[in-house]
Amino acid sequence: MKTANIFLSILFLFAAVLQYNDPDPLQWIFIYGLSALTCGLFAWKSGPLILPAITGVVSFIWMIFLFVVLQGAPDAIIWADVFGEASMKTESVELTREILGLFIIFVWMTVLIYKVKKNS
Repeated sequence: MKTANIFLSILFLFAAVLQYNDPDPLQWIFIYGLSALTCGLFAWKSGPLILPAITGVVSFIWMIFLFVVLQGAPDAIIWADVFGEASMKTESVELTREILGLFIIFVWMTVLIYKVKKNS
């Protein structure tokens, strides 16, 4: 768990740094930064349960919201574009990548909560 938390903390910090040129950087820097902080705390010891809980709930609600927006997007999702070049070719590509990032956060925060509950 410690290695996974260190890895994900670094990954989330990297994702936060990449948001500086995004059209809406502050909320993305915040959620990725909060995720990195949570993973960092849990890498060294079990942090407060409220931290992954809030981060997970926020990412889940945000992910659902973006999924609804994606359903109304004018262009189809082309998975090769989602996992291909770094450029955002279409609105659907950007939304899909954002949803996947939030999904990763949600899943890992759920794992952290489960581990804390299991060890209690």
